Amino acid sequence: MSGARHTFEEAVVSYVVRQWGETNTGALGRTVLQKLLYFAKAKGVPLALDYDIYYYGPFCSDLYDIVDWLRADGVIVDSGQANISSFSPGPNMYSVLSEHELQINRVGSTLDTIISWTRGKTARDMELYATTSFVRNSSRNRDDDNRTIDEVRSIKGSKFSKNEIIDAIRWLSQRGL
Repeated sequence: MSGARHTFEEAVVSYVVRQWGETNTGALGRTVLQKLLYFAKAKGVPLALDYDIYYYGPFCSDLYDIVDWLRADGVIVDSGQANISSFSPGPNMYSVLSEHELQINRVGSTLDTIISWTRGKTARDMELYATTSFVRNSSRNRDDDNRTIDEVRSIKGSKFSKNEIIDAIRWLSQRGL
């Protein structure tokens, strides 16, 4: 992939990885990265990514592949251990960002805001918020909090309490999600 033109989605992933390292202290792993880009799309960043609901919430298999390509191309580095990723900028990151500088400038403040939402949040929190958002934004659940709670609980079982889901609905509403 070296020397080839990178996609806007790859540039967005690169930007998020770079910004994460500059603004957050914890590791950026696959689960949180999935949720950050899910929220970016929900906030209007024009990403050609489709999400389905999986065990840890909304998941995009194309994003999984993008991350692997970016790692192989030296755009991002994964310094995690075993099955836990920890992404950081690689030596080729800035070439990807420069290819899409104008587009990234248009969406950068949205991405920065989404990244700021995660400060102090765990992967579990992000799983809850993204799952609740995914369920809530289905046409039949948008204005029915009780239906959203029931459906999140049907997907997640007892992993999250009713009060946690109610708090997630409030968190999403405060952020226009």
